[in-house]
Amino acid sequence: MPNLASAVAYAKHVHRNDRRKWGGQLYIYHPMRVMTEAMLRGMNEAHLMAAVCHDILEDHPEPTPEAAYKMLNWHIGSIATSIVGMLTNRFTKEAYPDMNRADRKAAEFKRLGTLPDSVKILKMYDRIDNLESIGLDIGFSRLYGEESLLLFDHIGHADPELDAKGRRLAIEAARAS
Repeated sequence: MPNLASAVAYAKHVHRNDRRKWGGQLYIYHPMRVMTEAMLRGMNEAHLMAAVCHDILEDHPEPTPEAAYKMLNWHIGSIATSIVGMLTNRFTKEAYPDMNRADRKAAEFKRLGTLPDSVKILKMYDRIDNLESIGLDIGFSRLYGEESLLLFDHIGHADPELDAKGRRLAIEAARAS
């Protein structure tokens, strides 16, 4: 039976060779921090399992997206896998090659705005952690900050305190020069 310990073990396995784009830190620390924030908030086990596995479908769709989904479901169960599915970006460059980045992000943020508040809160934890660890990549930091402000326009109402923190970090990133 899937549980939080098995979800953490699976996330560690899947991300074992991954490093953050900025800073080179082991990637697993990111989903672990997101899970910890969700745990401190008192979220249920399915949300905690989804938090620690939230990037697996997006970053590791091998050998096929369907096979990755089935493996994730086997390791964390159908409810947590459903939450991960909600958090997974649908408007990728591969899926929408004729859309530019700004249009894809706008469509994705609008989609995220339709999700349950608990899922929006997980997304806010994810985005806030990214903003806190983005580093000094000035060009990307600015773009990511600007996009984050748009994201919080769609999901921030789910938690005003997280919204305020996320917007503060996004503004700092957007002002990077």
